[in-house]
Amino acid sequence: MMNDPQYKTERVERPGYVHQGEAGTTHELVLSCAEKMVKKKEQNEIARKRFGYKTTGGKNGKIYVVTDSSGDELLNPKHGTLRHAVIQNEPLWIIFARNMIITLQQELIMQGDMTIDRRGARVDIAYGAGITIKFVRNVIIHDVRIQHIVPKEGGMIRDSIDHYGFRTKSEGEGISLFGSQNVWIDHVSITNGTDGLINAIEGLNRHHNHQRTLHRS
Repeated sequence: MMNDPQYKTERVERPGYVHQGEAGTTHELVLSCAEKMVKKKEQNEIARKRFGYKTTGGKNGKIYVVTDSSGDELLNPKHGTLRHAVIQNEPLWIIFARNMIITLQQELIMQGDMTIDRRGARVDIAYGAGITIKFVRNVIIHDVRIQHIVPKEGGMIRDSIDHYGFRTKSEGEGISLFGSQNVWIDHVSITNGTDGLINAIEGLNRHHNHQRTLHRS
């Protein structure tokens, strides 16, 4: 991973990462979120054993707190944004510090071993591009609202800490899955995708729970 000072200390010196159950952080907000997420992760583990038990997402990874709703920086995503969180090359449990609407300027390309969990805040991914899960495994998306997704022209987009590349036009789907395994979409509401709600192709092992909401008008 990048030579970021945040990986050289056990304490959190700015919004973003925090170890599960960590005490003594300089950010009370992050600590409060972390304590709540310990309980939420335990609840999710119970559900996971009953459904999609092979999909672990960011279990045993650090908690990443999204504090910034912006989504404009495609090659060098800002620390604290959802785009910065999902390109990390390590397991992460991603949560949100507050209610927010995230408008993606281009598709959000995820790494594997990730959980996006909006419980505790109302989070809408809306009025922009959708989420792409491509050639990765072990992804959980929980309780996020995805709506009014529109096509984007594409361009240079970072998809991991050490790689970026040119992406062609995205068609306006809420979630696009391609060649991925162990993907659990849980309690997710998707409405009004220009080209569809979920597009899933090529060798997928995916799970949708029975309490999802899908609607296209």
